[in-house]
Amino acid sequence: MPLGPNQAFSSPNFAFLVKYDEVPVRHAALAERYVFDDPNSALIKLRQFAELLAQHAAAYTGVVVEAYESQRELIDKLWDRQIINAQVSQLFHGLRKAGNEAAHQHTGDRREAHHQLQMARKLAIWFHKSFGGDTHFKVGAFVPPPDPHEAERGLHTELERLRQALVATQEQIVGTQQLVEEQARQRQQSEAAATRAYNDLTAALELAAETEQQLEQERQQFQQHLADLQAQVAAAPIEQRAAVVELAQHEAEELDLDEAHTRRILDRQLREAGWEADTRMLTYAAGARPMRGRNLAISEWPTANGPADYVLFVGLTPVAVVEAKRRRQDVAGAIEQAKRYSRGYTVAADQQSPDGPWGEYVVPFLFATNGRPFLRQIAEKSGIWFLDARQDTNHPRALEAW
Repeated sequence: MPLGPNQAFSSPNFAFLVKYDEVPVRHAALAERYVFDDPNSALIKLRQFAELLAQHAAAYTGVVVEAYESQRELIDKLWDRQIINAQVSQLFHGLRKAGNEAAHQHTGDRREAHHQLQMARKLAIWFHKSFGGDTHFKVGAFVPPPDPHEAERGLHTELERLRQALVATQEQIVGTQQLVEEQARQRQQSEAAATRAYNDLTAALELAAETEQQLEQERQQFQQHLADLQAQVAAAPIEQRAAVVELAQHEAEELDLDEAHTRRILDRQLREAGWEADTRMLTYAAGARPMRGRNLAISEWPTANGPADYVLFVGLTPVAVVEAKRRRQDVAGAIEQAKRYSRGYTVAADQQSPDGPWGEYVVPFLFATNGRPFLRQIAEKSGIWFLDARQDTNHPRALEAW
C-alpha cells in the first residue's frame, strides 16, 4: 500500500517489513519518531503495531480473527494453536499492557518506550523469519535513536551499550581486528548514520501527515489484504500450512533476550506482583534503601559475595534475593548464586532482621529466573525457581508466577 507521491519512508529498524504491508511499518516508524519526544504516543503506536503483527501472523497460519476479538484473545488463540511460544506470547502481552497503560493512564517514560521499541523489533524479526521465507536473515544490530536532551543516566547508559553493539556488529562484518582509533571512527560513523536515518524518518513522516480519512482508508485496505491472505492460506495444501506453523515455532524458540532486556521484563513482573521495581533507577548505587511501609525490589544490592540482582524488602526487612539470568541460561542451577548472596548478606543497623540466620543463610527466600514463562517440558530453563532456605530439608522448585 503506497503512501503516495514523495511520501515513502524508511524505518531505521523495521524497513524489512515493508514487503508485507506498509501500515504496520508506519506504526513502528511513528513509535521510533516519538520514542523520546512523546513516549506515551510511542507506546500506543507500538501496541497498535503488535496488534497488526498478530493479525498478520494469524492470516499466514489460517487462524480466523473475529471482529469482536481483543488483542489478548488473539494472542491466547495463537498460543493455543502453538503458532507462538511462551516467550513470543510474553513479548506480545508486554506491548499490549504497556500500550494500554499509556492509553488509559496517560503514563509512559522514555526508557519504557525505548525498551518496548526493541521488543517490538524482536517480534518483527521473529515474524519475518517465520513467514518471509528467509530463515538466514541477518538484520544487524538495533539502531538506537539519537540521544534525547536531558536524558537520565540509565537511559544514556543503555544508548551507549546499544551504540557499542552496533559498532561491534559492523566490526564483525568487516572481520578484522580494529584498533582503538578505528573503533572510534566507526562509532562516529554509526552515530552519524543513525542520526541521518532518524532525521530522514522524521521528515518523511511529516510529509506523510495523515488525515482521519486516509487512516480509515489504509485500515480498510489492510483488512482486505489480510482477507486475501487468509483465502490463499485456506487454499494451500494442509502440509504447506503445517510447515509454516512449524517454522514459526522454531523461530520462536530461537528468540533470545540479553540480561538487560530480561531485567526490564522482570521489573514489570515484580510490579504486577506488588513490588516497586526499576532495575535502572531503583538501585543501591542510586541511593535506593528500604523504607517503612513500602515493598521495594532494590537492584544491585551489595553482599560479601557480590551484588545481588535484586533484594526484596518488606518495609525495612530483607525477605528475598533474586538472581536474574538471560533468556537462554539455565534457571534451576542459578539458585546456587542466590544462595551465595543470602550467605553473604549483612543486615544493617537501620534494617530489621528477618529472624534468621537459618544455618548459613541470612535472607530466607531465594529466587532465580530468566523471565521466561514456566513450561513443564523445559522446567529447568523457565519459570521462577524458588527455595525456602529456612529448613535444610527444603528443595528448589519451579513456580509459575511470582
